[in-house]
Amino acid sequence: MYKEQVKEIAKKRNEFNTNLAKIELELVNKPSPSLEELVAGAQRMLQNLDLTDKKAIVRKIIDKVVATQKEAVIWGHIQILTEEEVGLYAADRYCRFTERR
Repeated sequence: MYKEQVKEIAKKRNEFNTNLAKIELELVNKPSPSLEELVAGAQRMLQNLDLTDKKAIVRKIIDKVVATQKEAVIWGHIQILTEEEVGLYAADRYCRFTERR
């Protein structure tokens, strides 16, 4: 019974790997869209969102707004999804935390 289950799982794993390889091949052969096409698609998507979704996006992006009668200054950030680690690291530091006396 155990051997049958192992064979069944191996068969499913092979099917999964085959399907994954097909999908990866399709993605590699698919042409990447131009910048204009990406911008147009993003504009269409944003126009089709309802007000609550638009509010959520604005709240995630905008950090601070300072407005006067003459101008408005808006601070914000857009998260960049990256696999690389960005920032300052204190690696291999062998010091203790400062203690308050």
